[in-house]
Amino acid sequence: MSPKKSTRKPRPELDRLSASEQMERFIEEIVRRSKELASRDSKTAALMDPQILRSDGLAYPVSAEAIRIAHLLAAAERGSSKQAKAQFSANTYQRLSLIALGDTYSHLKEIAASAEDKSATIETEEILQFFRSALEGKLAQTKMDAYRHIPCHLFHANEPRASFDVGPVRFFSRMAWAEEFLVEDAVRANVLQAWEEGSRWSPDEALSVPDKTKVETVLRAIGHHGWIGSVLVQGHDAESSHAKANVLVDLAIDSLNVMLPPSDGILLNRAGVAFFPGGVRLATTTQGTIVAGSSARLPGLGGHPDRFKEFLAETADFRQAAGHVLASYAEAHQDGLDAAWLIERWVNALHWFGGARREDSDFMAVVKYGCALDILSGAGGNLREMTEYVEATFGITEATDQSGRTVMLEDLLNSLFNDGRSALAHGESFGLLNDRSTDRARADVIVRQLIESGATPLGQAVRDKDRILSVDKDSQMRAFKVRLRGLSRERAGKSPPAE
Repeated sequence: MSPKKSTRKPRPELDRLSASEQMERFIEEIVRRSKELASRDSKTAALMDPQILRSDGLAYPVSAEAIRIAHLLAAAERGSSKQAKAQFSANTYQRLSLIALGDTYSHLKEIAASAEDKSATIETEEILQFFRSALEGKLAQTKMDAYRHIPCHLFHANEPRASFDVGPVRFFSRMAWAEEFLVEDAVRANVLQAWEEGSRWSPDEALSVPDKTKVETVLRAIGHHGWIGSVLVQGHDAESSHAKANVLVDLAIDSLNVMLPPSDGILLNRAGVAFFPGGVRLATTTQGTIVAGSSARLPGLGGHPDRFKEFLAETADFRQAAGHVLASYAEAHQDGLDAAWLIERWVNALHWFGGARREDSDFMAVVKYGCALDILSGAGGNLREMTEYVEATFGITEATDQSGRTVMLEDLLNSLFNDGRSALAHGESFGLLNDRSTDRARADVIVRQLIESGATPLGQAVRDKDRILSVDKDSQMRAFKVRLRGLSRERAGKSPPAE
């Protein structure tokens, strides 16, 4: 006899419920727990329970299930708004959501206590509206407009008051930054003195305790970095503001990286990004002899005294074009929107390029260069479309490899992308402890020059508010390839970049 089929509908998953249903479940759970605690000696149990805080600092003991529902409700509310996701971190939104829920439950208890008709009910939508209003007020209080200052290693500049822009980011040498942003004379003077004297410095005895704390905060934050990238981030909470500034400074540094050879490019980085250009090597022979060696390069780009000025002059046009693109990208993401399709592709390809440059492993670098190439060309893994984009940019159908052998461009890209990036990423071939240095060098040259070549026409399109950026993505790419071909023809009299 076959078992009888159950006619009961499965309980819906909480994350599939509407906000009203989740709110109703939350209130039911918190009321259930409250009754359970009231029905017995619950002092010890209540102390062990998780709690929902109110704005006044008091709290309600609740069950773990109520907390789970509250987290899902907070995630659903944040996920329903692109602006909320852009301007508030998940942690901030969740924390304030739980306090708003505590205020909402407190509000319901007050209504119930003052109601003449104890059997009256409140519609769930009304409860949800109160919660959203309470949450909105708390979120508004956390928003701030602030310059975010991200310490960096860029140049060993001989100009003590140097500064320059890359789109939304302005880079300052330490002295220039202090003079721009440290508005209190005593704080600025002590910070500059500390940088000049190093370990010999001690704070001015006349410095007040609050000012001394400010000085120590600045010195601790900047550390040994010689440059600071400053970004104005408006209308964000502290956590998301800092995270967004880090991304924008990374992108600005990566754009500088495009204009440098790999060995120099990796010397440019911001605080928090790993930097391992050298190190100490230790070994012992089988006979027990200690063998040691070391190599080191200081972070930041050095060179002759005028190298910094020369670099700024050489890269002025590219930095201006890249700056237009990055500024447009930052503006769109202020409210959680995507930038124009071509802008998103160029910026994301730049990010992958920077990651490839900083990658210690050759095979992982090849994977990241392949991602950059795929994103930039909009090919979606299609070799033919990838080849068309590269042909349009460079105006060539074949290249010469290091041995002087002529290679069809499609074959070269196939070896780098399909036999390289795709095979490595999907486990069809293995790169660990295998020498991929040649592939890495080839990929770097191709991707770097694709990013550089695309910056000028794309930056011009942003500056001119060209309609190419407002049409559908396929039309954007077709039109952009036409422009790239035109630019490559203008360069036809010059030798194409070596592979």
